[in-house]
Amino acid sequence: MALSVTPKYLKNLGLLNISLDPKDEAQSKKVLLNQQMQVALSKLAFLPFGLLVDKWRWQVFSGNFTDEEYNKAWWDLRYALPFARLCCLS
Repeated sequence: MALSVTPKYLKNLGLLNISLDPKDEAQSKKVLLNQQMQVALSKLAFLPFGLLVDKWRWQVFSGNFTDEEYNKAWWDLRYALPFARLCCLS
């Protein structure tokens, strides 16, 4: 559903306050590209964190560590994965 949200659709709803004149093809393409880039970056930024959570959760379900070790296991996994630092800067 989110993929069907285009600048033209947002303009029709009154949520986008720019000119989408069909004659100005360059402006329309620029607006569409900006909107697609925003969606892509919002999805891409979550991927490392989502993978980190899934790896930790699967280790919990498989019984790799006890309840008392959950926090330590999270931080160990966070620093063990090279991309984990991108999503969880401290």
